[in-house]
Amino acid sequence: MSEIDLSNKEAAYNPIAQVDSLLLKIESIRYDDYQQVIVLASEAHVIAMNAAYWRGVAKTLYFIADGYLRLGNYASASEPAQQALITARHHELPIEEAYALSALGAVYSYLGDESEAMNMFFMQLDIAQEHKHLTLMGYAYGDLGAMYLRTDDFQKGLELIEKSNQLFDSMGRQEEKYIWYFDIGGFYTQRGDYDKAYNSFEQMYRLGESKRITEAKILGLTGMARAKSDMQDYNIAHTYLDQALSIVRTSQSLLECEVMFERGKIFDRQHRPDKALEAVSKALKLATQTEHCNIVMEARRLLCDVSEKLGDFQQALIHNRAYHETRDKNFNDRSYIRTQALRTLYEIETVRKEAEIHQLRSEAAEHELNEYKQAEARRLELERLKVMLEKERDLVTLKDRILTRISHEFRTPLAIIRTSTEILTRYADRLTEEKRETYQGRVDEQFKLIEKHLSDIGMVLKTDYKEISSAKEETSLEYICKLAIRDAQFQTSKHDRICLDINSATATILIEKQIVLEVMTNLLSNALKFSTAPVQFNVTGKTDMLLIDVLDTGIGIPADEQEKVFESLYRASNNDEVRGNGLGLTIVRDYVALIGGTINLQSTLDKGTHVTVKILFNTQLTA
Repeated sequence: MSEIDLSNKEAAYNPIAQVDSLLLKIESIRYDDYQQVIVLASEAHVIAMNAAYWRGVAKTLYFIADGYLRLGNYASASEPAQQALITARHHELPIEEAYALSALGAVYSYLGDESEAMNMFFMQLDIAQEHKHLTLMGYAYGDLGAMYLRTDDFQKGLELIEKSNQLFDSMGRQEEKYIWYFDIGGFYTQRGDYDKAYNSFEQMYRLGESKRITEAKILGLTGMARAKSDMQDYNIAHTYLDQALSIVRTSQSLLECEVMFERGKIFDRQHRPDKALEAVSKALKLATQTEHCNIVMEARRLLCDVSEKLGDFQQALIHNRAYHETRDKNFNDRSYIRTQALRTLYEIETVRKEAEIHQLRSEAAEHELNEYKQAEARRLELERLKVMLEKERDLVTLKDRILTRISHEFRTPLAIIRTSTEILTRYADRLTEEKRETYQGRVDEQFKLIEKHLSDIGMVLKTDYKEISSAKEETSLEYICKLAIRDAQFQTSKHDRICLDINSATATILIEKQIVLEVMTNLLSNALKFSTAPVQFNVTGKTDMLLIDVLDTGIGIPADEQEKVFESLYRASNNDEVRGNGLGLTIVRDYVALIGGTINLQSTLDKGTHVTVKILFNTQLTA
């Protein structure tokens, strides 16, 4: 890089020098003001990108990731760490690659993927040793030592952390050692050796004091308080937390939420729920502001317990729900991180493969290139066949279940057809005209019932619902309701048991007639099957929607099975005596979804079931 000539106005603005200046400033505050680190690194990143200064791009991405890691926001740290790795590898920047591997290892460690985290740290160590980069070697030894502690290989963990400490001592950079004291203290805490845990946290605090590292002092005091709390020396624990809070307020550090949360846990152990509630509520507020995901989740869980102890069950319920929502969000964030990590590895592999392909072409090695392409084609073909096989298995399973249901449901109609046919054949000369019509009518009814079963099965087996006709027709509400009643009564052979109430009896609507008719018929048929009392059928046509309500007072559905009744072939455990193919509500669900409607089911065991279907439409009702 050429020296900046300040006498030349055109050369006075040097983006590379500006990025390097910001990086030096970031180094000076990286242990004290994490949010400012992210702000400055983001600013430097934009300048570096515009200048195509790739070393600066990789470094700024690493510092953005490092800032988020120190804030406990691992979801946000993942992407810049991955982009730093891609940039460093693509532009052959091994030192920056090692730093990116360090950040990615921390992300994997948070996800609980110890194996992948250690892979990242070992790759970091290999690069550091190859380039004799002592700082990176120290970080790698320390991170690997911490991982071994977490996997219960205590001796190996201590040896690696000691190697890290020796390296930093040799460089006169003792301030880098403090985080390992925290890991060792945490390990001793898990083993129940609280005296050794206390000593480790105290060493961390002393190092923070001597080197003026705010984070080390606060985390050290918090760890000391935790150890004293484990030894049931609560007064001393609160004294240490007071000191930590004093440092927090002086430095305006973002670690206050961790200190307050630790205080809340100690109050809870002392059986002082009112004080615990106050401390943890403050910790939750701070953690929410700083996006400290772990403390937000754990604070919600502790607030649930504390509120329950105070008898405030409503708040306990609120915190319990919030805890589960946060936990689910963290799980989704972790899934997103894993997906992003896979995408990063894919991008890295893509870059590598492109380089290999370029080299092969330049060396005229077409044979190897063709082999690679063939292998990739085979892999893609195998993946395609695997997906097809899974779909085939699912379809075979569904068809097997349907065949089992058919053999059961068709038994009765076929028996009636066979019996009626035999009577018509054997005793034709003895039967009156009225009797012949009766037996023939039975045969026709059973054939229609079988056709209905086959139609339902065909509907469920369709994989493309666009094939189903959803053409809109101008239809009278009263007419379509009476058609549905007629069809339902025919299917169940139960008549005069449906009470119809139409809000706009003379109104017509522009709607998917065949679909709505099928929905109404299946709901009414279900209600008639499971209820001996009359079924209430309410239909309301409004200017913007159609409401269909079907209420029965039958056997009801067990609470834990109400969501399952919409699945194909599912039958509730209390309706073994009632015939049916188990497809009616599946068809209702699919038809309602097809036209953008919603369905709601409420049921009480032995009291009945209420199903509401809401269908929105833009065309207004016409008289």
